Amino acid sequence: MIYRFFAGRLAFFQAYISLHMNRPSAKDDVAKVCNTYESVLELQPDYREASLYVVELYATVPEDMGGDVTKAERYAAQLEGMDEIFGAKARSLLLPDEADRVDYWQRVLDAHPGNADVLVELGRASLFRGEGEDGARYFEEAVSVDPEKSILFLDLARYHAMTGMRDEGLKETALPAAEQAITRYLDSDPILPLRAFALGLLANIKSGMGDVERAAQLVEEANTADPFFSKAFGVPTPDLFVPPGEVSHNHRYLLRPF
Repeated sequence: MIYRFFAGRLAFFQAYISLHMNRPSAKDDVAKVCNTYESVLELQPDYREASLYVVELYATVPEDMGGDVTKAERYAAQLEGMDEIFGAKARSLLLPDEADRVDYWQRVLDAHPGNADVLVELGRASLFRGEGEDGARYFEEAVSVDPEKSILFLDLARYHAMTGMRDEGLKETALPAAEQAITRYLDSDPILPLRAFALGLLANIKSGMGDVERAAQLVEEANTADPFFSKAFGVPTPDLFVPPGEVSHNHRYLLRPF
């Protein structure tokens, strides 16, 4: 089961490339991801994280590329019967594009006050709506409830960085906000590979702010912490750092930027 769950992540990496490059194999690659996660559920039907990945894939990928809303609905209903919060996450993936996701998650929070997972979702919904201050506030609340969720500050940093890249006029406020979020994450004393990633991301931010000298210093610090740290913009999945033999209960959406 552990192997198959991780194999699902590897299969998704290949499918993601195929989808973005519009390869003829994209539909088959997506099917492989779904089949792999479904094989996990054959071994452990109540594996919530695997179920949620299946819902996301079937609900989000276009039908001609392997999506299947009917299957997504079926798995979402199963999740709702297992766990109210995971069920709410699954149902959110099936909401129409025009739905108010902030309102949706606010209602879930009203029913589950102080729940860290719901606060995370409310923060994400706020960021998707361009409400950075609200998103940051909900993330802070989530981390105060569960300090293990400090990786959210890297998501917040990337949100601010993307905001600055999209709108030059917001760069002067967005990049310092990204720097602040990364510093907040580094203060949580992350493991070396993620510390190195954060330092590398901060180097890019400082470079964008025109501080080339500090950027070079940060790259050196990152290489010292982990010379093989990820240079990608996306945050490395925590599944990379789960010890062999341990069942992962990490979950980060496959097809969302954070």
